Amino acid sequence: MDEIQLAEFQQEMNKLMLEFSGKATTLAREFTQKALEANKYSKFRLKRIVQTPREEEVMAGILAGLQYKEIGANLNICTDTVKFHVTKLLKRAGVSSRRDLERIY
Repeated sequence: MDEIQLAEFQQEMNKLMLEFSGKATTLAREFTQKALEANKYSKFRLKRIVQTPREEEVMAGILAGLQYKEIGANLNICTDTVKFHVTKLLKRAGVSSRRDLERIY
């Protein structure tokens, strides 16, 4: 592969990565919406616990069984930020672990 082909390949990869990043956020929102639609009672409870779009995305990651590192990578935020959002969600839900939070929903 010569330098021109390599540069074109890198540009194409960058485009794909940007496209994937946008789709990952959209998928997280769609997953959360489907989780809400699945059970009206859960919808009521989830709406009270999840108060921001970012928390909605983090909650979708939790419900999908992703690790903090994976959630952060999907949302382009650091692991500490994910932990911060999860801590807020746990407190509002009145549970002490992610597993408990997953069981609720």
